[in-house]
Amino acid sequence: MSNFSQAIQQKAYQSTSSAIPEGAIRMTRDEILEYNKARISNWSPHYEMWPFGFGQGILGGITVLGCLSINSHYRKKFFLGNMGRFNTFAPTVIIPTCTIMVAHEMFVKNKILAADFNCPVCEEIKSGVIQAFVGTVYPAVLGTFSTIIVARSLKIFSLPSLAQKKDFNSLLRKISPKSSFLAIAMVNFGAGMFVCGQQISALNKTLLTNRQGFESEGFTNS
Repeated sequence: MSNFSQAIQQKAYQSTSSAIPEGAIRMTRDEILEYNKARISNWSPHYEMWPFGFGQGILGGITVLGCLSINSHYRKKFFLGNMGRFNTFAPTVIIPTCTIMVAHEMFVKNKILAADFNCPVCEEIKSGVIQAFVGTVYPAVLGTFSTIIVARSLKIFSLPSLAQKKDFNSLLRKISPKSSFLAIAMVNFGAGMFVCGQQISALNKTLLTNRQGFESEGFTNS
């Protein structure tokens, strides 16, 4: 268990009750996670918990905007117009958006709520990398191949196959976004770091610095 998690246990769950051996209650990671979720859902004023309530939605919205831009870029490169819209929209926009919502929940938010980390800055960087990858690299790869498949099926113009490595790589260089891709990646990275940082700050505020809630539930600090 991480030092951060142990610190929460020491602050929140040390007890002087004679019914508890050695004056402490040991909790598993899942128990800490569920306890902190309950604390946050009952926190007042509730707006202070916005990073947990709206953080994933914010990241999902930013992902949608970036993916729409990437999808539009590739469709213009292949002159698709209104043809095969859903066939490129689904893999380039819908899948990455759903993926980032799940990924942030599993790999960032739940780790924060379980206090299962030692380095807050490292968690922020990790969140930024996940957001940048899922919100930029992932849709760029899916967008490239989905538009190539649609363009080839519609027989708009001749396209090299994967077996023609030199011609295919040349095509990828010509259609790949450059400055816009970097800008989208930077925005996503910054958003991922920001939301994660706000979630850590909210956890610190409610579960580390405020002791009244713990004491009202029968727990005291040593």
